[in-house]
Amino acid sequence: MTSNQPPYTVRAEPQGDYLRVVITGQRSTPQASIDGWREVGRLVREHRAVRVLVVSELTGPLPTPEEQHLILHSLVGWGFEGVRTAFVLKDALNVTKLEHGEIAARELGQESRVFGSEAIAEVWLRYGESGRA
Repeated sequence: MTSNQPPYTVRAEPQGDYLRVVITGQRSTPQASIDGWREVGRLVREHRAVRVLVVSELTGPLPTPEEQHLILHSLVGWGFEGVRTAFVLKDALNVTKLEHGEIAARELGQESRVFGSEAIAEVWLRYGESGRA
């Protein structure tokens, strides 16, 4: 892999009433995470999705709570506003390590949740109660 190639790939799979996005590769830096999520946002806009299920198949250490805040604040205005986002972490044991990010996203007005199960995430995405008043 050359230095100008991202350490991840992002693939969109339209699923009828939502967009499924799969991210594979290696977690590396907060900036790489920002770039990957901005690519997800681009796909959301391109597909005019109002619901997106993001499946992370990334390997490597998870971002720290501070890095999660940095990443989320860097995504404001990149296509997630008004989009219900379910994020599936394939390593379900680490889901609680991303709770800071889930809370930060909600504080920024994003309707998103982190899951360890794609099936449960899909149910929430399609039928779950909205967190908006």
